[in-house]
Amino acid sequence: MKIFKYIIIVVLLTITVNQNVNAQTFVKVGGQATDIAMSAKDGSVYVVNAQKNIKKYNTRTKKFLPFGAQLKNAKSVSVTKDGVVYMVNTSGEVSLDVNGRWIKVPGIKTDEVICGKNGTIAAIDDRNKMRFLKSGKWNLAPNPNYNRTISDFNQVNIITSKEQYARDSGGKFKQWKQGRWRDLNGQPNQIALDQKAEKIYAVGRNKGIYKWLKQTQKWVLLPGTRKDFVAMAVHDGKIWAVSTNKTIYYYDTRETNTGSNEENYAGTYRVTVTKLLSVDEERYYGTIGAYLDASIKSGKVPIKPLNNLPNRLYDIPRSSSLKAKRKKVTVPKFINSRTSRNVVYNYFVDINKIREFRLLGEAANNKADFSLQFNMKSWGVTGGGLFGDKGGYHSQKINIKNLELNKEYFFMNSSPEICIGFKIEKTN
Repeated sequence: MKIFKYIIIVVLLTITVNQNVNAQTFVKVGGQATDIAMSAKDGSVYVVNAQKNIKKYNTRTKKFLPFGAQLKNAKSVSVTKDGVVYMVNTSGEVSLDVNGRWIKVPGIKTDEVICGKNGTIAAIDDRNKMRFLKSGKWNLAPNPNYNRTISDFNQVNIITSKEQYARDSGGKFKQWKQGRWRDLNGQPNQIALDQKAEKIYAVGRNKGIYKWLKQTQKWVLLPGTRKDFVAMAVHDGKIWAVSTNKTIYYYDTRETNTGSNEENYAGTYRVTVTKLLSVDEERYYGTIGAYLDASIKSGKVPIKPLNNLPNRLYDIPRSSSLKAKRKKVTVPKFINSRTSRNVVYNYFVDINKIREFRLLGEAANNKADFSLQFNMKSWGVTGGGLFGDKGGYHSQKINIKNLELNKEYFFMNSSPEICIGFKIEKTN
């Protein structure tokens, strides 16, 4: 019996050791910090240390060494995509490093300089207005809607002028897309952008580190994360983070990764064309097709629908055209952004046709594109005869990494008279 117990203990210890060897962990790095940033140019790591100076990590000595003049008044540090280092001091003044000297960039007071993937340099000023640095001047955003809803923002991560992420004073996670800010899931304490991978990470309310998955619109906790972080920076999947006691840690999302926290594009996707909406009580006919193109090393390849079905999922000739039924539906937003106003449709045609596609292996990556092709027309009292049939061919492409699964998109076909709804789901 004793021998049996001994064997059990040895086996359990072996399992535990193997799990610890294979698990991802945050590795403690020497030094202390209150803020941290990484260069998108080469992955260099910069911190504001406990003495309020800027330090840079030396990969050879494995230590943080002085960077620039040591003024003992640094509050935050940021790095542009070209490797230029910006500092904000405890008085809210902005400076940039030029050959070891901190040169002031006057005009605003702020807590942090925002360095976008697209080269944008910006900051939220002390009046809660977003300012963009151009030719040495801090200018307001050209789109008035941008600052109209940014009044309580604490952070903004910029990928392009059309795709940005932010968190407000209450921690709400938001996205700037198609000319407006909209709420997303979660209330992180801090957000950070991996410019190379175009991925968003966050320090959560529980002080653990999460990754944002665009496909599912959810935050996923990193395996092996500590839960005592206050600040972080990330580049090419490598995370550097600062804990509540100012200790610095390093973590590589690419090491021993099971894939559970990654955006997994492999699987089966169901494309459903849901309905046709119309302004007028007419008859409708035409064709609709769903397509998926993937990218592999040799180039673009078409993915055929499952069960050998054709890409065309709807085909109604004019002689068998369908009469729209009365039902009022208001569409506030279209994927093709032909209008910013709400459009009220009084009639609908139920389509509810699907095609399924499977992405596997080399093709299951973020370069896959869904394409919906419409050639829908109407005729009747207000459309046919005197004025001819209305409508025509249009197409809409959606890259898989920008796709919001299970969301019903609306496509305006040539004019407000015809609107088509569709959605894409991942079934496994």
